Amino acid sequence: MSRFDKLKSLQNVCGTNYWSHRIYAELCYMECLSSVNDNVYDARIEEALDYLTEQLAENHAIVKGDALHVEEMLADLSPAAKALKVYCISHAHIDMNWMWGYQETAAVTVDTFRTVLNLMKEYPDFTFAQSQASTYKIIEENAPEMLDEIKKYVHEGRWEITASTWVETDKNMPNGESLSRHILYTKRYLAKLFDIDPDSLRIDFEPDTFGHNANVPEICQNGGVDYYYHCRGNDDSPDVYRWRSKSGREILVHRDPHWYNGDVAIRSFESLPLFCKKNRTNTFLHVYGVGDHGGGPSRNDIERLADTANFPLYPVVEFGTFAKYFAALEENRENFPVIERELNFVFTGCYTSQSRIKMANRISEDRSYDSEFLSAAAQALVSAPSKTGLYQKAWEKTLFNHFHDILPGSGVIETREYALGQFQQALAVINTNANTAMRDIADAINTDSVPFEEAAFTTAEGGGVGFAVSHESGYRFPQTERGRGKVRAIHLFNTTMYDRAEAVEVTVWDYNYDLGRAYITDADGNTVQSEVIQSGAGYWGHRFVKLLVDAKIPAFGYSTYILRMREYDNIGTIASTAVDGRSDYICDSPCVLENTQIKAVFDPYTLAMTEFTDKVTGETIVTPERPSAMFRFIKENPRHGMTSWRVGPYMKIDDLNSSDYTVCLQDYGITGMRRYLKYEVRFSSSVLTVTAELRGESRIINFHIDVDWQERGNGNGIQQLNFYLPVNYTAGKYTYDIPLGTIDRADIAHDVPAGSFMRIAKDGDSSAFIVTDTKYGFRGHDNAGAVTLIRSSYDPDPYPELGRHHINLGVGICAPEDQKRLAVEYCHPISFNAGVKHTGGTLPMNGSVARLEGDLADTMMVSAVKSAEDGGIIVRTAEFGGREGKAVLKLSALVPMPTSAKLVDITELHELGECRVNGREIEINVKPYSMATVLIK
Repeated sequence: MSRFDKLKSLQNVCGTNYWSHRIYAELCYMECLSSVNDNVYDARIEEALDYLTEQLAENHAIVKGDALHVEEMLADLSPAAKALKVYCISHAHIDMNWMWGYQETAAVTVDTFRTVLNLMKEYPDFTFAQSQASTYKIIEENAPEMLDEIKKYVHEGRWEITASTWVETDKNMPNGESLSRHILYTKRYLAKLFDIDPDSLRIDFEPDTFGHNANVPEICQNGGVDYYYHCRGNDDSPDVYRWRSKSGREILVHRDPHWYNGDVAIRSFESLPLFCKKNRTNTFLHVYGVGDHGGGPSRNDIERLADTANFPLYPVVEFGTFAKYFAALEENRENFPVIERELNFVFTGCYTSQSRIKMANRISEDRSYDSEFLSAAAQALVSAPSKTGLYQKAWEKTLFNHFHDILPGSGVIETREYALGQFQQALAVINTNANTAMRDIADAINTDSVPFEEAAFTTAEGGGVGFAVSHESGYRFPQTERGRGKVRAIHLFNTTMYDRAEAVEVTVWDYNYDLGRAYITDADGNTVQSEVIQSGAGYWGHRFVKLLVDAKIPAFGYSTYILRMREYDNIGTIASTAVDGRSDYICDSPCVLENTQIKAVFDPYTLAMTEFTDKVTGETIVTPERPSAMFRFIKENPRHGMTSWRVGPYMKIDDLNSSDYTVCLQDYGITGMRRYLKYEVRFSSSVLTVTAELRGESRIINFHIDVDWQERGNGNGIQQLNFYLPVNYTAGKYTYDIPLGTIDRADIAHDVPAGSFMRIAKDGDSSAFIVTDTKYGFRGHDNAGAVTLIRSSYDPDPYPELGRHHINLGVGICAPEDQKRLAVEYCHPISFNAGVKHTGGTLPMNGSVARLEGDLADTMMVSAVKSAEDGGIIVRTAEFGGREGKAVLKLSALVPMPTSAKLVDITELHELGECRVNGREIEINVKPYSMATVLIK
């Protein structure tokens, strides 16, 4: 009988009593230890097995005396066994609103924490770790009497706070600023709540997150986070490694080879030597505790650990902490391999399921940026008060929805309902404070030169309150009228780092005058191109006019434009002009959307794009041989299950822009500033209405997509609406937007995550470009780009998508250096505020706060301009092109002279270096692919 046969015979009886179980676990551990040490203990183990085999043959059992005898036989091997160590750390995995509503999440949290506190009183060596700042917020709001108890154990080192994020967040879809705010608000909140050093919060605990973007190490390190724990992703790599971003910043990572919802058994540690050998360490981590619905450690777990700690032929077993485990790893840091890539992909359906939740997140993030900039600008320009406390409350609601079962869309109906309620509350803060900031600035603008008229009787004031803040309008900021009479001032606000010259849509209320004589001038009285695009429509007792204005707005600034009325100068301007209806001409010519930059041709029958040309370079990237810009109705195979988590294989693809469907052209027009077409397709039980529009000299055609979606997935298939953009060239790679940068990926025949855009890249400048303001699931495959717009997953939410959807998607042609700028401008439309007469205002009619200059400006992005938490202004930048040098942030003469500028970390608590200040110029040292957070006083 071989040694392994003897072990097998022992295994057959190991469950009959405690002692047989114990000695079997010890011998398995020693066998494993021997195997990784050149089999040095094999003979000794076989002697022990021979003895136990004899006892088993004679007595048909292994009893206490037999086990103790073997432990004595091998007592001299105990030091070798104890050379390895396992830190046992209890945890309660609490999923935020996964298969239940918030009321249940709160109950789970409070009850779990009470259980842990009771166990801590009973077991003085027991330790516990808990992540997620939101769990502590639940305690503060619902069971504040528990906080002192928790604080006591935190200060004793037995209750370890492993939160550096508000929730255990998705790491692909939140943008880089969101991931930074997780660290900012979590560290500050918990430090204050428990009177601890924020620098003690050094672990990003993300056990169940569905993939991890490549810039996580850069963001973590900028927030003072050194260690990372995860389970999903990176399955083909070591369990302990150094994860390095392109900037060179790295964090030390433990990928749990088992799982985060572990228990403790007698045999839990028999394979420990294999882990230690594989990962070149002598320390192991065992995370245990009941989840996902909370509960945490059990009394059985604690008793079992206390018992196994006394096994002589077992590793050192200790109630530990993550801090102790990572400190042990630090001693051998250089032994661990380096990983330099994203840790994807996991559950690719999670980039598209529950599209309303994803829309809410994109809008919250982009409008938060806009609103915070406007508030910071008002603070700098007119000494408006800081609103950091209000914005934090809004951010907490956005950050909560980043939980890895909420934003990915793998929750139930209650999950969706609560998430969208949180979105509404966040947007209330964002919108109202943006409006207040624009009004504060507008009230300080000197409009003495504007020839306002006194209109004694008017209905205009207050027109449009709450207008354009809805889903149908793209959740814009309020567009309330404050002016009156024939002359109206309109203040346009540009929150981005780029000078903007584009056709801007503005709304004027109760303008009951001859629109044929209306015209727009800039602040100097120069007439600019404009046109009326909608008039006469009513809204809650008022009527509005929408105009396009050919406007220029400086980076981080504002401009003023004036609506005026021409005088009657001859009889022709008084007489009405009737439409001549004596002739009519209808043909089936292609629809053409064209300006000086691009030209797009659409088939007159299917409305598929048959030509797309870059008029600057002369290159055509779409030709009739491969029609493009089509909508597809796809049926996925649900055989793999978990339809919210997984995009199934395509079973059927129907091109809606084809002769198989009736594509009804409803409108087609070419005006001075606007070229557009509108069509409708009815399919299955749903209706798709598309308006493709090219405004001004834009390089992007905007597709506004209205869908009445009535498809419900089931076991026969999952319905999907998809936008498809094939090109006529060979794509060398596909470039995608990720947090604080971009990533190039090869051809991949499944959905992958991107923040706002993908580029179907080739050599040269003219590559196709797709941008959206609400979608995440992109697919670069077979020389085509695709965006998944809606998916009718059916578990755990049986009907997440039924109803009306309003989607914006842009298609353009761009060079690599333009892709980020085009996406930023697309997702941050120009805002405006109605102006009134202000005598002696302190601000000019056009102005700005600052400008980012220098050779590196083309490869830099600004993720935040905000009021600092403790006074001053924060500007957060990131370099995404791999270049090093200096950038200059040049403050305008309208803001106070800076007294200091320093690089700080994400928490704004630590200085990382001085910035050179020369008058109003602040010089920033830029490192490749790195963040820089500048605090300006």
